[in-house]
Amino acid sequence: MCDRRHRSTFRMWPQDCTKCRFCTRPFPHKGEHRYLVRMGRNDNRIALGDTYSLYVDNQGNIKKYGNFSSTENFSTGVQVAAFDDHAAVLLKNGTVISSDGNADVKEWKHIKYIAAGKDHTVGVTDEGTVVCAGNESACKVSEWKNISSVYAGNGFTLGLTNDGAIKASGSNTDAVSNQSNVRHISISDNLIALTKKDGKVTIYPIGSAESLDTGSWTDIQSAAVGNNLAVGLKKDGTVNISYGDEEVVNKVSSWKSIKHVAANGSTVIGIDSYGKMHGAGDNTYKQYVDTTEADTNKQEETLGEVKNIKVDVTTANVVIKWDTVENASYYEVSVNTDPESKT
Repeated sequence: MCDRRHRSTFRMWPQDCTKCRFCTRPFPHKGEHRYLVRMGRNDNRIALGDTYSLYVDNQGNIKKYGNFSSTENFSTGVQVAAFDDHAAVLLKNGTVISSDGNADVKEWKHIKYIAAGKDHTVGVTDEGTVVCAGNESACKVSEWKNISSVYAGNGFTLGLTNDGAIKASGSNTDAVSNQSNVRHISISDNLIALTKKDGKVTIYPIGSAESLDTGSWTDIQSAAVGNNLAVGLKKDGTVNISYGDEEVVNKVSSWKSIKHVAANGSTVIGIDSYGKMHGAGDNTYKQYVDTTEADTNKQEETLGEVKNIKVDVTTANVVIKWDTVENASYYEVSVNTDPESKT
């Protein structure tokens, strides 16, 4: 087993843990609980297209905002991905559906990670190989091995190996294809952001686009890029931003307790640890509902009392249950481990 101390919730385990909590076998492996490995990934929970956003909440429900159109059922899943008007969702059974209803994608099985490009969909299998449907140039990935995650853009695909090296297929990849020690990748129409394992971020322009200065950023977990815009999610839940619009910069810089970020065009969205959405920039299609503004404008609401509290204590766990309180979005629980203390 991994020798780190983790929260009991499996989805909170770090990505570099290599053995399954449920049977101690190394990943990947087959078994009835294999889908829990997919739920353990803390990325691909939010995706931002050109007119919409998608978010997978803690119950596996996909929340949709803005103008999202698909012939497929995007109601539940464990991961979402988007690029412009193309989107995909990974289901908990390891299958994938894309917004264009691609028949080849529907045949995929045992997928653990997905990406959506402008005109192609990519998936990583449990064995670390890669499948792809759509753009022929971007889909020359059949020989890739030991891949942990994939990222897709306009006419190209990037794969991240288990040791942080980059595989590439398609155009506009020369600048990043030989990079190493990479933790996360983000792609927009004109930028590629590489988050390194040391928490630094480097932005690579595509075509004639200009790069952005992220040299002072530190402790970044993941980055997201739009058009001439980049944000970096720090380990402490705050967000760095490089952008020319001062109003957007000030707003994003004030965010706290953020768990996921996404960007597209001149729009930035974030989801905090309470599941609330934050947004800044263009919102023409109502791609986001900024809960920070809603909280400021609404009157303070008095919630009901928590009732029927039950505590079950064993040698290994303390389980606390209570009746749901109407309109409560989260609960705060404190536990006193010193029975002689009065606090």
